[in-house]
Amino acid sequence: MKVRRSDIESVPWKPVRPALTRSVEGKDLLPEGMSAQKVVLTRVAPGGEFLPHIDGYHHVLFVLEGSGEVCAGEKVFAMQAGTLVEIPAGERHSYRNTGDGDLVLMTLNFTLNP
Repeated sequence: MKVRRSDIESVPWKPVRPALTRSVEGKDLLPEGMSAQKVVLTRVAPGGEFLPHIDGYHHVLFVLEGSGEVCAGEKVFAMQAGTLVEIPAGERHSYRNTGDGDLVLMTLNFTLNP
């Protein structure tokens, strides 16, 4: 693999899992053909949300801009710029934008090595 530099503006925003989201878009930041889980720059419009669901992989959410809340299991956490949320595989979770502007976060989806 070669070193890759690209302008984040050149990566298109695409709908993220439309069956589970409303007003959520992402930019896939991994090079085409990589076998790792996703690393996505995610943008959630005001009032947008990712509905409750369960995934077979872990998540790390890192908030870059805006504010919102994430529900994981029975817990609800406020999120704002600088917040890091770790969600284990198999945990029911959701999040939503509670602010007036876009909620922008880096979403890292991964599996644990044995």
